[in-house]
Amino acid sequence: RRPKDTQEILSFLNETLPKQLKWSRVFRSKLFRFGGLFALILTLVLGYHFGRLFLAQQSYQTGLEQVRLNQLVLGRKSFEQSLSFHSTEDVHTNLAFLCDRLNDADCALKHFQQAVQLNPNTYPPYLNLGSHYEDRGDDVKAISTYRKAVEVSGRSATEPLNNLARLLILTGQYAEAKKLLKQALSLKVNESDFSRAISLKNLGWVLLQQKDHNAAQKTLNQAIALESQVASSHCLLAQVLEARKQPANAEWRSCLSIQSEDTANSEYSLWH
Repeated sequence: RRPKDTQEILSFLNETLPKQLKWSRVFRSKLFRFGGLFALILTLVLGYHFGRLFLAQQSYQTGLEQVRLNQLVLGRKSFEQSLSFHSTEDVHTNLAFLCDRLNDADCALKHFQQAVQLNPNTYPPYLNLGSHYEDRGDDVKAISTYRKAVEVSGRSATEPLNNLARLLILTGQYAEAKKLLKQALSLKVNESDFSRAISLKNLGWVLLQQKDHNAAQKTLNQAIALESQVASSHCLLAQVLEARKQPANAEWRSCLSIQSEDTANSEYSLWH
């Protein structure tokens, strides 16, 4: 619009125009143009990053649902697609277990190892990897991996101690296994009765191997009192009773009839 009078013209020249010229110089400056370009690039980079995270999560959730529906091959493809967008321990671990189910041992090993690399300071990835080495019959690598699990746990969790002790028993290293199990039983942590029962069962096993039948019987009875549905505790107690010339039929029946996770362990096939 046209100014009303001379006073308005002077006000424009003395106050408004200098401000407009100042902001015009700012907008045309190299610093402002560089800042605008940087903001644009940052927005694009963040959008790309969070977009990939979103797609990774979507693929992972799809894979979990497909596995639930027993669509294992499709689930594997979805997990692999998720990893192509973003790599996480959870996806590698689930893919490793899925590859195990699909009898692809090399795929399982690769992804258990990747899970360890992504989270090397907690023990569960080492337990998974160690168990896989056991399944492959590689006791040397399994023991080494379980030792690492014990180390990163700060020797303050029963599961790594139990897993390592069990394999040491199988390889005849009874003294070290006994020491680990006593440490597991001494822990002042909120472990379940089941975990304590497994520690007692393994300690009873060591005592049986060392022919300390009286202590073995007492320890295995404690294990069964805590958790009666562990088949191997009954198998071991039956052996102790036979060594002491006592009736063992009831324990053998429990050994053979109870369906618990430990029946998948290699030693169970030697006992029944």
